[in-house]
Amino acid sequence: MRHVFVQPDDSNRLLVCLEHGGIIQSFDRGKTWEDVSGGIDYLDIHHIGNAPGRNNLYFVATARGFFKASDPGKGWQRAENGFTRDYFHDFVFLPGSPGAMLVATADKSPGYWDRPERAQGALFRSRNLAESWERVGVGQWLPTNMKQMVWALTQHPDDPSIVYAGLGAVSRGRSADANQYGAGDILVSTDQGDTWERLPFDLPADRVLYAASEG
Repeated sequence: MRHVFVQPDDSNRLLVCLEHGGIIQSFDRGKTWEDVSGGIDYLDIHHIGNAPGRNNLYFVATARGFFKASDPGKGWQRAENGFTRDYFHDFVFLPGSPGAMLVATADKSPGYWDRPERAQGALFRSRNLAESWERVGVGQWLPTNMKQMVWALTQHPDDPSIVYAGLGAVSRGRSADANQYGAGDILVSTDQGDTWERLPFDLPADRVLYAASEG
């Protein structure tokens, strides 16, 4: 199990990502389940959610594609216009005018990341609910050829326009190169991913990130 999504306006409805198994759905808080993986040909599922305030538009990030569905039970369609990566992990919805989606990606799956260029991580943004995507943060803030993977995205609990990213050059529980690329970073953005600031922490490759309020 990789991710559990609880429908915001109906806590009886659950969608569960099985990292190697597909997507299952329940309308009775887990008493009964149905498989809703139709349209996804490689069932390595990472993250699922619906567009804010809408029950007719869902998204899922997988190891070999990014998909959307009006109803998960009726099948998924690819939503990858503009991506230059093919491995997808966490995503978040950011408020604004317009609002935005931000998704963490890499080039191919972790089995390939022992190569010199490592993960080739990248962040992409959509401002039209996955109709098209653009890469963000490249240049002063993120390397064009980023060896680290952005494993985790999470928002500030009191201000959802602030997003944190957890990075690390790690594959399948081990560092891709402990001598040079094993360190992790936590970055923060307040402008929908255009610019990023590294937080002053020294830590190993980060796979999980959670933000909590003080007090």
